[in-house]
Amino acid sequence: MDRNFYVPKFGKAFRRTDDYATQMRGVDFYLDVDGKRVAFDEKAKEANYGGPVGFEMTLVKDGEEREGWFGGSWAEADVIATITPAAPAKYPTDPDAIGSAEVLWTVKSRLKAWVESYGRTMARLMEDARALRRDAEGGSAAVKRRYPHGAFWLTLSARLDERPVNLVIPRETLESLSAKKFAVKKM
Repeated sequence: MDRNFYVPKFGKAFRRTDDYATQMRGVDFYLDVDGKRVAFDEKAKEANYGGPVGFEMTLVKDGEEREGWFGGSWAEADVIATITPAAPAKYPTDPDAIGSAEVLWTVKSRLKAWVESYGRTMARLMEDARALRRDAEGGSAAVKRRYPHGAFWLTLSARLDERPVNLVIPRETLESLSAKKFAVKKM
C-alpha cells in the first residue's frame, strides 16, 4: 500500500509508524492534513468486496478477554482504513499477487455515533459483546447477536485463535459512512 498508494498520493504528508508501542496503540500511519496529524489504523479484510465488515470489540489473549481495537478505549486512531484486496480465489501470501484493492477511510467517532443512533452506547455494546462470548463459551449455540433494527450485529469468530467478537456492518452501510473511498491499482 505504501509503494502503490500512500507515498504516490500523499508524499511527505504520509508517515508509516515503525515502533511497536505506537502500533500497539492502534496507529499504523499518520497523515498530515491541513496542519493536523491524523492517526490511521489499517484493517485488511478478506478478498470479498461485497461482504460485511467486522470491527473488533473483544478478543481473548493469554486466556483472558480483552478490549479489541474498535471497542477498546486504548486505541488512538482517528480513522479506520479498511483495505479489501481484489485477489485470486485463494488468498495470496505474496502481496505481488494482489492486483488492486479498495480502501475505505471511516472516521471512528462518526462510526461510533452511528451505532449510538440505534440506541446502543459503546459501553452497552461492549456488555453485549461480553455476554455473547459467555453464552457461546457456556455451551449456547449463539455465536451471533442480531438487533431488531438489523443495521448491525455482533458475531463471535470461533475459527480464529483470539476468538474475537466483532461488530459487523454491511459493506454498503460502511461505504455510506466513510469519508473517502479509493480504488488502488498496482503501479
